[in-house]
Amino acid sequence: MCPWWWPSTKIDKGGANPDRVQQMLLQYGVQTEAFGGEVPAVSVSAKTKEGLEELLETLLLVTDLKDLRAVYDCPAAGSILEARLDRGRGPVAAVLVQQGNAAGGRGLRGRSDHGRVRAMFNDQGQRITEATPSMAVQILGFEEVPVFRG
Repeated sequence: MCPWWWPSTKIDKGGANPDRVQQMLLQYGVQTEAFGGEVPAVSVSAKTKEGLEELLETLLLVTDLKDLRAVYDCPAAGSILEARLDRGRGPVAAVLVQQGNAAGGRGLRGRSDHGRVRAMFNDQGQRITEATPSMAVQILGFEEVPVFRG
């Protein structure tokens, strides 16, 4: 499944060619608006902050047009971005919540591991009691470090 928007990053680098990136995306079936498709493409540079405002506007426009809404009233589901064993805290997983609400005490299930949410921390390291869709959180409570399988 192709993304509904595509940022071309590092446009501040010498030799950057956003058009070439969009041509390469055609190989994977992603046709941007510049090439007659429906996928918006925004060239951005995190270093110089060029294009970030346009990227945010594009995200808002697409979510309004497609009426994209997060599902809040269900058990949480998300993607584990990274996992590690912390000497003082045990298994720690960085998770991007994609739908539902994650809360303390609820069960956890990875591909091969399970546990119960003992603690959650937001992106600033502050302890939180609930994580909603689009939040990136660190979760403590897996019995073992979750294993990634491609």
